[in-house]
Amino acid sequence: MNGIYELRDRMEDGAIAGTSLLSENFRLKNAAKQLQPLAQASPVVKKLLTLTEDALNGSGETRPKALLDALALGEALAVTQAAIQVEGELKPLERLDSGEGFQIPYSSLAPLLEAFKGSGSGRFGVIQETMVNNPQLLRHFRLRSCLVQALGDSYSELANLVKRWLAAERDPAIIPLLKKNFNPQGKKDMARRIQVADEICGGEENDWYRQAAAEGSREVKEAAVTALRHKQENGSFLMELLKTEKGSVNQAVLWTLSFMEGPETEGYWKYIEKKRPEEASEYLAESVGSKASQAMEKIIERELEELSLAGEKRKERRDRLKGLWLDARGKYTSRLLELYRFCAKEEPSLIPENFLLDSICRNPCPELRKLAEEMYEEDPESNIAPVFFLSLLHDSAQRVYSRFSPYLKPDRMLARLTKKGKNAVGLFEVLSRFSWDPGTKKYRMLWGYGYREEWKPPVQISYVMKENLAREWYPLLFNYSKRYSWKKGNRGYFGDFLPYDQMLIQLYCPDVPGLSQEYGQYFYKKALEQGVTEADVKMLKQWGWKEYKGLLATLKKKEKNINVWETAFVLRELPLEPKELGEELDRLIQSYGKEAVTGMGMLEKWRDELLQGVRPASLSL
Repeated sequence: MNGIYELRDRMEDGAIAGTSLLSENFRLKNAAKQLQPLAQASPVVKKLLTLTEDALNGSGETRPKALLDALALGEALAVTQAAIQVEGELKPLERLDSGEGFQIPYSSLAPLLEAFKGSGSGRFGVIQETMVNNPQLLRHFRLRSCLVQALGDSYSELANLVKRWLAAERDPAIIPLLKKNFNPQGKKDMARRIQVADEICGGEENDWYRQAAAEGSREVKEAAVTALRHKQENGSFLMELLKTEKGSVNQAVLWTLSFMEGPETEGYWKYIEKKRPEEASEYLAESVGSKASQAMEKIIERELEELSLAGEKRKERRDRLKGLWLDARGKYTSRLLELYRFCAKEEPSLIPENFLLDSICRNPCPELRKLAEEMYEEDPESNIAPVFFLSLLHDSAQRVYSRFSPYLKPDRMLARLTKKGKNAVGLFEVLSRFSWDPGTKKYRMLWGYGYREEWKPPVQISYVMKENLAREWYPLLFNYSKRYSWKKGNRGYFGDFLPYDQMLIQLYCPDVPGLSQEYGQYFYKKALEQGVTEADVKMLKQWGWKEYKGLLATLKKKEKNINVWETAFVLRELPLEPKELGEELDRLIQSYGKEAVTGMGMLEKWRDELLQGVRPASLSL
């Protein structure tokens, strides 16, 4: 084959130089001469030599055609007869892409590619909108490398958005891409790669974490060290790092060691006992291991003993104890539970709100579950939340309803048991943590904590109700008389929704017949009573509500002075014709009368335009 390759290359050189010089090309003649022995055995090679000689010796008119024919035949021989062989065993090619190979229009792919590879503030919105409205696009294999590269984007908000997205996906196929071109001396970009891997596969990449912890930059070491918490075998390695690392890396090592239980970490636990209580408890906060629980027991017990002797520093001691109990959530020893019982009875202000519920969410061990049931029997109203939570996880829907629904009727069971008739806030604390998952068609709780320091990974826990809520719950929730007193004044994640309404939105199940009408009725009535918001209208449209007249005029209930922008947002969201909107706006104007001055001219201008048929999106501002 070497002779054919050389002849082909010489012919290409001759074609470039020009056919008029072919007869003087001695290199081409030598290459053809070397193939003459092979031509006697192969008709194809003989044909190639014949064409080559025609190109060398033919007339000026026939040379170009002969040369082109020879080139074509020589190229065909080179392609079809070539062979490549190396020593060794065949191995499957390593796939460095994850994702799927579905068809996607270029018009959909191009904006995303430009957003990932470009610059400017608008990129964040494009990617975030895709995550919300069309997340499947980000599963395309052509975008997977872009997602990994975005972990190092100069716009940190975008990099962190992608980090949370990849971690939530939990796609193990992304790990090879995270490890490809990994630079342990990188900064936050490489640290985010480890954080994503930590969320996806836990300790499965332990060797990679250890190497990064030993060789990495400060940011990479912090991420790698915290990822070592999954394997008990890392205890000795972490104790060695404790001797050499300083600053935030040293703090990360101390925090990670709180998850280690082996004898090689005894020195660490002795060190923790000597630390000041608030410092030691911070390192123990996320661990629920036996060693961490024993250490927290000693810290709290010592602080309680010193509280009685605190004198002028009693307030300082009480504040410290409140923080220690926050860090004790999820931990268990028999003595620690005794201390909790004592504080709950004698010093209840020391115990954080929802302490037992949060503890069981972190660590649903039998001992904590038993304690919850015992305390519920002693004081049902104050301890309803953890027992209600456990019932949702383990009991049938009807069992849950029959046991706990009377707490939404204060004039009945609650008054009889407690003689108080207070709000059943424990039920709401639990229900507000659940939301409808359309993928699994179940109510799921995804609850997280952590993030005291940037290097700490968040702890996320997921629970699913054994059975979906019984249909009978919804009328009780819609008509609960004290619904707006729960966390009154706090706005929820949805902007204008109070926490109770946010809870209802999360509990909406599209599979329940007739429920959308009931939700529409509830939020329509609420808007009439409290004043409409843009978010209210969006929710009503989502549930197929048809009645919108009279809502715009309720804006006055929210503010005495005219809020021009809020009025514009509601106008554009209301599904009414321009003339109807003009009439609705006129009612709002008349309700203000002479009370409001600022903004009245703009409302009157919009009213006139709407009455003339101008669409809300075209109103002059």
